[in-house]
Amino acid sequence: MILGAKKRRILMERLYRRSVLGPEQVYGLINQSLKNKAISVIRLGDVMAKLLSKRDLSTLKKVAPFLGIPYPPGANLLSDLDRSVRLADVVGVTYFPRRARQLVKFMKKRKWNPTYITDSFINDLMYDRGYLHALIRDHRVALVGRSAKAAAKKLKKQNLHIELIVDLNHYDHLREAYSVLKKNKDKWDIALVGASVPGRILCVALTKQLNKTSFEIGHMMDALAHPKQWKKHHDRAKFKKRWIQKLDKKIRNISFLEY
Repeated sequence: MILGAKKRRILMERLYRRSVLGPEQVYGLINQSLKNKAISVIRLGDVMAKLLSKRDLSTLKKVAPFLGIPYPPGANLLSDLDRSVRLADVVGVTYFPRRARQLVKFMKKRKWNPTYITDSFINDLMYDRGYLHALIRDHRVALVGRSAKAAAKKLKKQNLHIELIVDLNHYDHLREAYSVLKKNKDKWDIALVGASVPGRILCVALTKQLNKTSFEIGHMMDALAHPKQWKKHHDRAKFKKRWIQKLDKKIRNISFLEY
């Protein structure tokens, strides 16, 4: 069960011993960055805590395709993650005590103190309060992720235009996705990225290398693509299960064809 936003904030401030930005503040920072210096907003939930701390990695075996990473995660992936998250400007952190302790330990080990921290569910909060739609309405947006095309199609019905759509399913396709975004960098101002683990790396690269603001929105890309279902269930587990089943079927088909 997920705690309410206020309870999460109290717990996070206790665990990380610093103030936590709310959705209004993060939305303000993003808008300001589009006029000045670009920023990246990423989230470090339970999976990211495991990868950064290199603990409990065996629990990721079944969900690796959904996370867009190889199993076991290779040295290059872990190195890219380590370097990227420490360059992010706004970092959403988990409130679950065990994973939070892993993140705190990682921060101390790497002597890293994020410029700003926020709730790892900042994507949910900004979706619920209409800030995601406001960003799409007011700025030139690139959508990145396996649900980006479906999200753009749904948003078009709401008279919200998307400038660029980029697919990103796996860490192995990260360079290709970055190349497309770089090639078309004059067409968009902010990237909303729903690409699981590779999305964290991509967001920071877009900001640091292209001076473009990026926001890693995770499963909110599915919410944008299927708003009625998300409103009805508001349960990321249902979307996660659906994607895992779909990806498992795809992998089985590929294996059969290769055989």
